[in-house]
Formats: sequence, C-alpha cells, structure tokens
Amino acid sequence: KLFYDAGYSVVIQGSHFHWEFVRSMPEGYCPGIPANDADYIKLVTSKIMESLCAKHGCEFREKVVVGTSFGAMATLFVAAKESKNNTLGINKFIAISPPIELVYALEQLDKNGEEFDKNSDEVKHKTAITAAKILQLTQLKENSDFKIDTLPFSDEEGKLITTFILRQKLSDIIFTIENIAKGDKTDIYQTINNMSYRDYAEKYLLKNGMLTLDDLRHETGLYSLAEYLTHNDNYKIYHSLDDYFTNKDQIARLKTLTGKHLVCLNCGAHLGFLYRKEFIDSLKNDID
Repeated sequence: KLFYDAGYSVVIQGSHFHWEFVRSMPEGYCPGIPANDADYIKLVTSKIMESLCAKHGCEFREKVVVGTSFGAMATLFVAAKESKNNTLGINKFIAISPPIELVYALEQLDKNGEEFDKNSDEVKHKTAITAAKILQLTQLKENSDFKIDTLPFSDEEGKLITTFILRQKLSDIIFTIENIAKGDKTDIYQTINNMSYRDYAEKYLLKNGMLTLDDLRHETGLYSLAEYLTHNDNYKIYHSLDDYFTNKDQIARLKTLTGKHLVCLNCGAHLGFLYRKEFIDSLKNDID
C-alpha cells in the first residue's frame, strides 16, 4: 500500500513456501534451499513482468523488490544472483526481518511448536484468548481514532500465532509435494500434521545424501552471501533486536557484513514493527 500510494505499480507474489507456488514448479521441487528458490522466483518474476508489459503496453524502468520474513531471505539471494547476472533490471532490494540462519530459525519454530503441543489446559486457555484478540482485530472497522496499542499481543501470543500459521503452511506444502488430494482417506494426515520443520529438512532437503545438516546451515544462511553484502550498495535490511527467529550474535555478525545497509529496531519481534512511524518514514525514504 505504501508503494502504491507513492505512485508505484505493485505486483504482490505469493510466498515460495506456499502450496500454490510449489504446485506450479517442476516435479520434485521442494522449497527451503534459498539459492534454488531464488532461481525459480527470478523465473516467475520475469514471466509476470513480461505478461504485464505485453498486456498493458508498458515498460517498468525503476524496479524495487521488497520481501518479508522468508521472502526477505529470498530477496537477498535473488539480489546476490542478480549482481552476477542481471536479468530483471532491479534497482533496489529491501529485506524486512529475514532469518539470518534459516536452520536456526526453523529450530526456534519447532521449539515453540513443541511447547504448544503439550496441549495443557493452560495452553488451551492462552490459545483461546489469542484467538479472541485476533477476532476482535478482524471485526474492527476503519477508524482514524484506532490505536494499535489498544490490542497488544504478548511475546507468547505472537509466537503462538506465527507457529500456527507456519505449521499450517508446512502441512499444505507436504500435501502438495506428496500430491495428496485433501479429503482422501489416508493415514498420512496424522503424520504430516505432526511433522516438524527439521523432519521436513531431513526428508526433503537432505535427500540422496547430497547435503548434510551442517551443509544446509551454511548454504541457507545470509553469511553465505558475504561477497554480495560487502561489495554492493543496492540493498537495505530492516531487523528487530528481539526477533525470536534470530539472536543478537547473529545480528552483530550480519552488521559487520552489511554496515549502514542494516537498520535495527529495538522492538517488534518478528515483523511487529511495520506500523511504527520510524520504520514507515525510513521505508518511504528508501523508495522516494
């Protein structure tokens, strides 16, 4: 919306971790290795732009890519590839809350999931309260007097929401990879719904002995993009110091590679700072 209001044409792509993206890819594609994902994202992006240009007789001159969360990590991998072979003509890349070490981020997600899977009465109660808050948000009408702080989510509630969404996303992806139609009578439902992201990595990303978990840690971390991050000036990263998918040591190490290109906020956890004035003002300046 910020981009559109600033006069940009805006294309919003679904996540490469979404079942519809996976279904449109060649057989055997499993998302989760950012360098591979970036190749397919580049291909899809080029086709989208070609289609729009042909349909509307237009040409996109200034192009900016913005990604959030897993999409932010993919944005930086696309940027690194474009720096070596510029096929899309992109001018700037903006990454918001990317996991710095993807395997670490998924381990934190699994850890959160294990806590909520205990299914105690206390967890059920907290889940019900969180769901009630979300319902209140969905029922709010546009109101200039509304203040987001009137409905704060606690750290634990934020983790609960994120964990639920990403666990559901994982289940949808596995159903797609395995080509199982929802509604089919099969015992695999229980297996899939209880798979962790580590289980997913071991079954689908480390297949055929081509990678070890240590290889995966390196290949899926932003440090593997050190050459790009150190020598290029066409990107910006926004992060939060209390993001539960990273830690401060990771952010400090990333800062040594990125310098002024990394902007840290001291609140908001994972994507929770998007409404703050200092972030919005900075983002508007990035695209001015």
